[in-house]
Amino acid sequence: MITITLDEQEFQQAALSGVLREASARRRRAANCHGASVEADPWHMHINGSLAELAVAKYLNCYWRGLGIYGTHGDLAGVEVRWRGQATYDLVLYPRDEDRVPYVLVTGDAPTLTLRGWILGVHGKRPEYWRAPGGRWAYFVPQSALCEMANLKPFLLAREANGVIT
Repeated sequence: MITITLDEQEFQQAALSGVLREASARRRRAANCHGASVEADPWHMHINGSLAELAVAKYLNCYWRGLGIYGTHGDLAGVEVRWRGQATYDLVLYPRDEDRVPYVLVTGDAPTLTLRGWILGVHGKRPEYWRAPGGRWAYFVPQSALCEMANLKPFLLAREANGVIT
């Protein structure tokens, strides 16, 4: 588990990116992702998701594009980031999530966020993790099943060296 604190400029950059993502989604009249209820606060989800992505990018020392382009693959270079508000929450995966991509669980409230660990999609999509605690079916991967964050950088470097593209 790694704790990352965003500075003022990083915090503002990521928060603005989240606001712009939600504004774009509303302009396109896009439905909430993965069946999230209309009561879910998309501003909250987009802003915290952006903050979590920037925290992981800061840890990996890689470029974070922020807004990205709607419909492109990946939060970061070959890594997906999932933010959850509570420190005890599981990492959530969905059936259509890529199997060969690492997913990082980030919890907490910015400016200080905690990178809890990561798992490849295929390893997180286990039958015993399939459930619907809030009414939406997904794979809820317990933190105890996640790989240490320290292993993510070597994993990504080895993948790159072997020419694996996600």
